[in-house]
Amino acid sequence: MDGPGSMNDRIAAFDWAMVGACPVALDLGWHFAVNATRLPGTKEQTIARYRRLLEAALGRTLGDPFWRDTESLAVLGGAMTLLWSKALALESGGDRGRAEWDWWVARLEAIA
Repeated sequence: MDGPGSMNDRIAAFDWAMVGACPVALDLGWHFAVNATRLPGTKEQTIARYRRLLEAALGRTLGDPFWRDTESLAVLGGAMTLLWSKALALESGGDRGRAEWDWWVARLEAIA
């Protein structure tokens, strides 16, 4: 049913300023770093959905070793790009900033 607040009332925009071919990890890492507060679920749910959609688009499955490497590179890329902003959010206090920082730190420690 349509009405105020329905999906049909939302506006989406695409920024084509940085369009190019790149490893999927770059896109995923950027997405997490920029959209942390706008994800419809957890980052893990988003990763799983992204993989399903990518595999469907490619028409084949991606091996688990490849996908683990992709996730690791996504975390590294996202951290190198915008971890400074996560630190600023942490400094300003609040549970959301702490949770965001803790997610990135835990993922980076797992990679190391």
